[in-house]
Amino acid sequence: MNKPPQLIIPLDEIPTPGLQIGGDLPAEWLQDSLLEPYTATSPMVVEIELKRIGANILVQGTLELGVSFKCSRTGKPDKKALHIDMSELFQPMNSHTMNFRDAEVSSEELGTDEPFMYEGNRIDLEPFVRENLVLAQDPFPTHSDASEPKEGSPAWSSRGDEIDPRWAKLKDLELS
Repeated sequence: MNKPPQLIIPLDEIPTPGLQIGGDLPAEWLQDSLLEPYTATSPMVVEIELKRIGANILVQGTLELGVSFKCSRTGKPDKKALHIDMSELFQPMNSHTMNFRDAEVSSEELGTDEPFMYEGNRIDLEPFVRENLVLAQDPFPTHSDASEPKEGSPAWSSRGDEIDPRWAKLKDLELS
């Protein structure tokens, strides 16, 4: 197992050609970022590169993690590997305007969530890594053998000949 990567980076430690950081984040770190159906089966491998672009910091990298889960359709256990590509431009908190393709936009118009900001002489990558991990997880994962409804077969229809067999019993239901 690799040493956990440092996710709070002092800006003066980012050389001109860029800074590579990497390592494994343990299961304890992942507990706050895995959705309910998932359990980590391996540490999360983190590879990140930081590059200065003026006062901004370009952060690019990957996350890799093995997870197990219970299928939301069949209830069968399964596992898979998550591979997540990340990219974001962090900007200084004191920047009052951002330039997006030659259109000046004030930070007040963007709200507090976009873009990622840093303050002072350090950049905290933890919220960025956690957000990418959460967004990559399917909230209702399915087993690799879980069948999809047949193409062209509607889940429900008012015509008796087009009822998906899984819903056929509902046809006999009488509402009072």
